[in-house]
Amino acid sequence: MEKSKIAVAALILTAMILFVYWPVQYHEFLNFDDQVYVTGNLHVRGGMAWDNVQWAFGSLDAGFWHPLTWLSLMLDSSLYRVHAGGFHWTNVLFHIGSALLIFFTWLRMTGRIWQSGFLAALFAVHPLNVEPVAWIASRKDVLSGFFWALTLWMYVRYVESPHIKRYGLFLLCFLLGLMSKPILVTLPIVLLLLDYWPLVRFDAVGDQKKKQVRLVLEKVPLVLLALAVVVVTFTAEHRFGAISNTDIISLPARISNALVSYLIYIEKAVIPVNLAAYYPHPGTWPLWESIGAGMLILLLSVLAIRKRRTCPHFFVGWFWYLITLVPVIGFIQLGTLARADRYAYIPLIGLFMACVWSGAAYIKGMKHNRSVPLCLALAVLLPLVATSRVQLAHWRNDLSLFQHAIRVTENNYKAYHGLGMAYHQEGEDEQAIKYISHSLWLKRNDRAHIDLGVVYMGQKRFKDAEREFREGLKIKADNAKAHNNLGAALASQGKYEESIYHFQKALSLDPIYQNASENLEKVLVGMKAEKKGVK
Repeated sequence: MEKSKIAVAALILTAMILFVYWPVQYHEFLNFDDQVYVTGNLHVRGGMAWDNVQWAFGSLDAGFWHPLTWLSLMLDSSLYRVHAGGFHWTNVLFHIGSALLIFFTWLRMTGRIWQSGFLAALFAVHPLNVEPVAWIASRKDVLSGFFWALTLWMYVRYVESPHIKRYGLFLLCFLLGLMSKPILVTLPIVLLLLDYWPLVRFDAVGDQKKKQVRLVLEKVPLVLLALAVVVVTFTAEHRFGAISNTDIISLPARISNALVSYLIYIEKAVIPVNLAAYYPHPGTWPLWESIGAGMLILLLSVLAIRKRRTCPHFFVGWFWYLITLVPVIGFIQLGTLARADRYAYIPLIGLFMACVWSGAAYIKGMKHNRSVPLCLALAVLLPLVATSRVQLAHWRNDLSLFQHAIRVTENNYKAYHGLGMAYHQEGEDEQAIKYISHSLWLKRNDRAHIDLGVVYMGQKRFKDAEREFREGLKIKADNAKAHNNLGAALASQGKYEESIYHFQKALSLDPIYQNASENLEKVLVGMKAEKKGVK
């Protein structure tokens, strides 16, 4: 009977995910990092060739060392070529795998079918998790999430029967997760939390201090691997220019945003509305909000510590949430975003666990409670399923994605820029100019200037294009693309000598920039032919 219940729960879990994400197979590639990870990446589009595999292990492109993510995308490219639906299906399959692993792992740790199933279902269909599943460029999030869950499963197996082979397997899964995305660096601490509950390894009979030391030493190899990946990640982020310095966003502003964001993620977990692909950093929050958020986090943390014996699930779940968000909460600022739905993919598991087991403890004390868990589960899950289907539709293409982002956020310069480029792709250049110009009015940045210049080039407004490319270079002088495009705009006006300088500058910044090389050759050949004609 138990086995049949488990099988039914697993089937229902899979069916729920398929129902929510079925339309994603008809979604398009997005001009929102999909070009970095797939459509504009020659290595990924080349598939599983040996040269591409070597590149995957040596590349720090996109600001990460995540060879497994690159390999998974290369495999998809070999299988599906440029069919976006195939890439989307791979994301969905990894999400299904993660949800099932969460269900089976918590079932194995606690022996509770409905609590484990409800936890996995919340993870499976919550609208905050739509972004990592529906966005091809977020492959690293679903892939690392899968290996996070697989590492937990292997760890539980090791705890049940400790020996070197099982330890090696769980260590391997952890390494594969780090090779997907460095977010797994917090996992060793989470394993110590699980040792406290539900694995109850700290309460084992015997010398407590020796056992505690052994549990900590057991995690040392994982910590060393994590530290190595942290060093590589910082190197990659600095090279990619993704880490903002304190001149752009000050340390007090980062701390303020981090404290408030902790509570915003909880708010969105409870009421998942107005979700967007990009949330611009507010700069600073009102002092009372920052202090209030910090005090509430401190209060809940103290409460969790004091109640750790009577409510260990709340203690573990709360600190799981706090700790796993640390790398992405904004103390180390990546770009100019305030937060991202995909960052909550793993942290939410802790919140869900705390809520599910706390709710189960409350229901247990009620009379005639047999139907209560099912009714509560349906009352929670059905609205989440419906909301996720709606949220998924926003990720259909660039137009729907950025139109929605503009509706639900304020002063979202990235969304206006993205919408402008979406209109450009549709051939509606006047709309494109309108929205990209508004993006620049909200915040000057080199990318928007360059893209606006590209739109002007398409309209043969070469002087306007030249102006935008020069503005882009004022913001970032070492932008190879801006130099190349400025060269093209100058050449189109017959300013060949100056255009040659900018093509050469682009090639000095990026020696394998094929477009700049071709443009330079065309100008040189043209000038040579012109001189012959004069003679």
